[in-house]
Amino acid sequence: MTNSNILDSQLWVVIGHKKIVSTSNIMRLEGDRNYTTLHFFSGKPILLSLTLKRFEEILSANQFVRINKSTIVNRVCIKTFDRQSVVLENDQIIALSRRRSLLVCCSLKSSF
Repeated sequence: MTNSNILDSQLWVVIGHKKIVSTSNIMRLEGDRNYTTLHFFSGKPILLSLTLKRFEEILSANQFVRINKSTIVNRVCIKTFDRQSVVLENDQIIALSRRRSLLVCCSLKSSF
């Protein structure tokens, strides 16, 4: 069984044994139906049985931003952005949702 809970900037992940993950180590979260994959700056990704919407509720909006239907990104790892895409520090390009475009761009401009 997989579950998680948030305490300040730490995410408690239960996968057999409890594991504490610092939210600052999470680069992005990728959702696929009822599962979310946490991608870290280093190390293996972790697959959890929680929806991306649930993570959006749990994680701080000051630290993370949802850029499309299936992706939440740590603001720290955003290199550049425009109205159509976000470029991460590892040069990965992720499409920006048309519906979220204006909101995300305004949110990101305030932090750049």
